[in-house]
Amino acid sequence: MSKLRQRFNINKNSFDHLLEKSKGKNIAIVPHANPDLDAITTAIVLAEFMKYKQIANPDILIQNKPDRRVPKLLNYIKANHIIPNIISDESTDLNKIINGYDDYVVVDTNSCSRIPLFNGMHMLGVIDHHNLNAYNINSEFHIFDLDARATAELLARLILSKDPSFLKQSKIMSTLLAIGIFSDSAALGFFTPQTLYPLATLQKYSGISDFELNDFITPELNELEIKRNIESIRNSKHYKIGKHNIYITETKGSEQMVVDSLIMLGSDFAFVGKDYGSKTHISARSRFINGFDLADFMTAFGLKYGGDGSGHHGIAGATVYLSIKEALSLLYNMLKKELETYNQEINR
Repeated sequence: MSKLRQRFNINKNSFDHLLEKSKGKNIAIVPHANPDLDAITTAIVLAEFMKYKQIANPDILIQNKPDRRVPKLLNYIKANHIIPNIISDESTDLNKIINGYDDYVVVDTNSCSRIPLFNGMHMLGVIDHHNLNAYNINSEFHIFDLDARATAELLARLILSKDPSFLKQSKIMSTLLAIGIFSDSAALGFFTPQTLYPLATLQKYSGISDFELNDFITPELNELEIKRNIESIRNSKHYKIGKHNIYITETKGSEQMVVDSLIMLGSDFAFVGKDYGSKTHISARSRFINGFDLADFMTAFGLKYGGDGSGHHGIAGATVYLSIKEALSLLYNMLKKELETYNQEINR
């Protein structure tokens, strides 16, 4: 596996230059395909900040359907009289999306595979917090912090250092960034001291409680989805590699809820595959085993089998163009080899 684990500190100057280069231009902000709460809140707040600073009036380009929790968020901000310029690839001429802007800013991904409509295009900037193994976007400005729990956290710290009055004056913008931070931090398993400062500041400005934040990040499930999730957990296969308990399953329900449940039930590693027709997506979690980076592993797995992968130390995913059964079988074989090597190294 690649060992590219360098970390970039927040580069406030790069953010300033990115804003300067955006002045007076027709700008589009591009979150990753199927945007989640972190991606969409970061995109909206960045767009509103550019408007507030009279830099630009950006559109937000949505590729593929967003995370199921996003519509609830959009209804919330519309009820508070904030209507972002969101353009979907399902409702707009693709030529306009791809060629209709002066420049593009990508948020919450650093991989071309996560912005398929723009694969290979030059971007003005990238703002992200993911593992750099899959980084292949051609951009002028790169603003990364791999220690940030969410891209919303990174943007919050940039804005707080540049113009905190924007967040102080807007309860909604502070709420959105808090939701973005809370959603990714909760999924990653814990909050770091670095994360707690901007989150506490945003909660102070917005007045939103942990309970209210949790309400935004919890998807509503119907009876069939609940049944499918339970079946996936019951049908999971248990493996033992050294001291590590591994659970692998497939689902027609929620990958996230099943894989998180397997970790909560005591798994050291959990992998949940879902069939998307011509491709399989695998969600992965681990218990932050020292020295074993899940993002490195899933990236290597995705690339080895003609797809891609990305993520963080203990939460990651990969997409491969294989049947679900073949993908999960190959993943187990590769994991077994990696963990056996890892166990030998730590026992020396």
